[in-house]
Amino acid sequence: MSNLGKYAPSILIFLLDHDKVKKTDLLKVVPSTGTMESTVKRLEEQGVIRTEKKYIGRRIIYISLTEYGHAIAEQFKNINEITNSKSSGQYKICPVCGTKNDEDAKYCKNCGSKLDK
Repeated sequence: MSNLGKYAPSILIFLLDHDKVKKTDLLKVVPSTGTMESTVKRLEEQGVIRTEKKYIGRRIIYISLTEYGHAIAEQFKNINEITNSKSSGQYKICPVCGTKNDEDAKYCKNCGSKLDK
């Protein structure tokens, strides 16, 4: 995958949390219309998002994730959660499925794998 731009992770996480949004809603996570337009174009060219034009009195463009984009957005969200945690010792990451578990957990709450001490 080629470079998607600085704001692509923010857009993808936003779409993951909101499903289908109006294109203008992306200005909540991107600083300018030009940046938003160029990032959306790159994401669409890479097959990460899809756009849908509707005419309801005026043209409205809706944006949503493709299946491929959903998988990428999930990864960005996981990375974001890990890097934004206050301390790396607050939880254990399952080596099998990557789920965050409580620091004192012995087994993964998602897949049941034994967690390292």
